[in-house]
Amino acid sequence: MHTPETDAFIARLKTVYPGLSIQDRFRDFCLLAYCGAVQHTLPDADHGRILAVAAQRQKIAEAYQPPHLLLAYPDLLRIFVRGLADGQDLLGSVARQLGARNTGPGEFIPPPDHARALAEERLLDADGIIAELGHVLLDDLLSSGAVALAAADILTAKGYDVSKHLLVYSLTESPLLYAITYVQLAYRGIPALVERTGHHYPEIADAAWTLPAGRFHAWHGHLFPEGFRQDNPPPAPPPAPSLR
Repeated sequence: MHTPETDAFIARLKTVYPGLSIQDRFRDFCLLAYCGAVQHTLPDADHGRILAVAAQRQKIAEAYQPPHLLLAYPDLLRIFVRGLADGQDLLGSVARQLGARNTGPGEFIPPPDHARALAEERLLDADGIIAELGHVLLDDLLSSGAVALAAADILTAKGYDVSKHLLVYSLTESPLLYAITYVQLAYRGIPALVERTGHHYPEIADAAWTLPAGRFHAWHGHLFPEGFRQDNPPPAPPPAPSLR
């Protein structure tokens, strides 16, 4: 779906280092944004992960000489945040328009209307569930986080605080969709665990909590209920992020 924000994002991306394809430039923006968001969730003791994220960021930066992408990054991030605030699956929409989806088997970036319909279906009894349990648990699998974003907008319109009343589990396969999903849920303020499978499912290649998961945990005293995801359970997820 074309919007002023997707058009502005792509137009700005086209000015960045024409030596690389625009699909590569988009991928690198998403990875930079992922590094910037996930670094705030890593425990100080997790030195290996902290160094790996820093190395990934440095590797991307070194691919652009002069540093076109780093100079454009604040503009791209502002456009992205503006689109997200308007309820858009902006990075998913841009990926579709650029043909940069790089999706694995079964992965799908749903159009906005489809994502909204799926979210509405999942939230038919949201008021009752929140009254009983205190929050809604939503799984958003093999997509860009579009259903979770739509669910967050629906709950916000009802007067709920998504940092307290929504918890999301997301599973993707492709590294690009993993980064897109994590960045969009993190910047939307949604408590979530985002995981990426390895080549041999249910092996988990990467996993990270969004920072709002720390606030959710502080409020409720727990994250996922016991017994959740017992079919092909992945390894224990990383600890919930601190509130630093």
